[in-house]
Amino acid sequence: MTNLRLYFLGLPRVERDGQIVDLTSAKAIALLAYLALNRAAQPRDRLLALLWSESAEEAARKNLRNT
Repeated sequence: MTNLRLYFLGLPRVERDGQIVDLTSAKAIALLAYLALNRAAQPRDRLLALLWSESAEEAARKNLRNT
């Protein structure tokens, strides 16, 4: 079983099985934090509105897939 630790106070840090996971994108960190705190499934439209509200829908969906 994978051991995942998330630290969001101070500099964000993610550890998987004791190894630091390199997340350099602020949006990736924000997405991970949001999903970790809201454990229920989240609709894609809500995530798009939260993280890419300034983008066209097609671009926002691509960004979510890539993130």
